[in-house]
Amino acid sequence: MAFARSIPGLILLAACAAGTVVALTRRRWMWLGFLGAWFFLILAPSSSVVPIKTEIAAERRIYLASVAVFVLVAIGVERLARRATKGPRIDGYAIAGVVAVLVVVSAMRGLTYRSPETLYRDVIAKAPGNPRGYVGVGLAYLERGPASFADASGMFRRALAVDSNSSTAWRSLALIDAMNHDWSRAAESYGRVLKIDSTDAGATDGIARALLAQGKAEAAVPYVERLGTADVELLWSLGSQLAGAGLATEALRYLEVAANSEVPSAENLALLSDAYARNGRIDDAEKAAAVATASAGDTAAVFVLAGRAMLSANKPGAARLYLRHALAIDSTLDAARRELDSLNGTPH
Repeated sequence: MAFARSIPGLILLAACAAGTVVALTRRRWMWLGFLGAWFFLILAPSSSVVPIKTEIAAERRIYLASVAVFVLVAIGVERLARRATKGPRIDGYAIAGVVAVLVVVSAMRGLTYRSPETLYRDVIAKAPGNPRGYVGVGLAYLERGPASFADASGMFRRALAVDSNSSTAWRSLALIDAMNHDWSRAAESYGRVLKIDSTDAGATDGIARALLAQGKAEAAVPYVERLGTADVELLWSLGSQLAGAGLATEALRYLEVAANSEVPSAENLALLSDAYARNGRIDDAEKAAAVATASAGDTAAVFVLAGRAMLSANKPGAARLYLRHALAIDSTLDAARRELDSLNGTPH
């Protein structure tokens, strides 16, 4: 349908191009051929050689090329004026009328740009088969906040009804799902983006986060691997979940990469200490726990993690110290109290 609507324009352009070639071969009409060549040669690089697929409108590309058209119109008007016998007053009225029409048309077109929503609604009206218009209106709804999420989602789905391979629409749907903490649907939508473009780093990061939010650490591994060290926070989250699932060796791999990519926080360093301990690297575990707790301040979670790391390292004395410190900061930590009671031989 969209191609069919473009056929008249293609025919007109082809006719103008043919006319330009013919005019350049005729001495009398060479000036007209020059204007045609001006139009096509200036417009060609930005319209064919260097296309920009992400643009919904590129009116600026025609600005310089259209000067040739205006020159042609000016020449035509001037020649008609010479033949007219109505006098300069009539000529003045005609020019004023043309100017007035152009002012009104320009003003009306300018109103289209008064907001992103009006611009994209104009795209929908003029090109209903283009998914970008629906996506643009959906993003405008999205900016209004949670109350408009349903409207935004509806627009994104209309875009997908037009083109099921619109990665922008799938990515936008995934964003709404993530903001609503609907992680399963977010992962599905990000997955659709990656089917369209497997190199999309944003979708790769998004699906990894959605899977981790569902506790699916092992499913997230290939996506985190693809990102490398681009998202260090993701490496810490993956390592933490793998450690919690008892996959200490796999966890340590990601935690060490994260620690080498940035200066780790006290809590992340304590997490690394526990991973070291579970992998039998006792000296590294002790050093990491000591550094973590030295900079932990009154963050009880760091001392709890350090205490558990020492339990895994079979260092009960150090474990007691860390767990007692955690309870001194926050006496409501029941899990830490149970672990400490177990170390002291106190029944639960």
